[in-house]
Amino acid sequence: MGGVGKTTMVKEIIKRLTGLKVFDNVVMAVVSQSPSIRKIQSEIADELGFTYDGEDSESGRALSSTEDSSK
Repeated sequence: MGGVGKTTMVKEIIKRLTGLKVFDNVVMAVVSQSPSIRKIQSEIADELGFTYDGEDSESGRALSSTEDSSK
């Protein structure tokens, strides 16, 4: 579904949310046609400054991210 303006739309949403200060942080992750949950988690974690401290499973990494964001 290339070329229909998805990235442009997301960038506009990020711009508006940032301006409204609805969230403390707004990040964007690239999701391909065959997405890798681990890659998406890593991109988001990098943007937010999270580390996984040896978490290997996707669910463990998700739980770790949730705990970090509540601090």
